[in-house]
Amino acid sequence: MFCVQCEQTIRTPAGNGCSYAQGMCGKTAETSDLQDLLIAALQGLSAWAVKAREYGIINHDVDNFAPRAFFSTLTNVNFDSPRIVGYAVKR
Repeated sequence: MFCVQCEQTIRTPAGNGCSYAQGMCGKTAETSDLQDLLIAALQGLSAWAVKAREYGIINHDVDNFAPRAFFSTLTNVNFDSPRIVGYAVKR
């Protein structure tokens, strides 16, 4: 696990980031990895949404979904791995 996401991130002169089986905030390595995968998927989705807009194609479902899914990776209050997977596989 490597995570630099929250205010509880370990900070040392050698560098920043939690790199153990569990972060200082309680996040597990599994959840951290799933959040990273979800962010990568959202980057791809967003790139296509921007390209579609160049051609006048606007998908309001994507416009509503992307911020909710992204926000789920920002808060350190709910490390629900199945919920993160649910966002990643939503069609």
